[in-house]
Amino acid sequence: MATIQLTLEQIVDAAQQLPDEDRVHLISALVQHSRGKKAREALEELRPRFGMPQPAQRRMSALLAKSNGGTITAKERAELATLIGDFQQRSLELAEAVSDRVSNASGRQSPSRRGKR
Repeated sequence: MATIQLTLEQIVDAAQQLPDEDRVHLISALVQHSRGKKAREALEELRPRFGMPQPAQRRMSALLAKSNGGTITAKERAELATLIGDFQQRSLELAEAVSDRVSNASGRQSPSRRGKR
């Protein structure tokens, strides 16, 4: 497949020639692509800070296996519920941190943080 090398000036010029609706669609697609890339980068950077410790991950996996096998005790079920709650809380905090990072990079405040600062 042949590639075409365009300068930024040529791309902007071509975009300005698009009908309004197509130009808006192009801008929206570019913004979404940029946000997606920023979100992936933020996720990779922030994930270690919000991850569960390895021992807790291993314990949760073991308890999930026992639960699936039908051999989990009531005490273990309560422990599993606590571990799952911790995992969910960490996941939520990670998602909020990624959202904040992407919003701050684009100069806007995320909807989840409006009014909290």
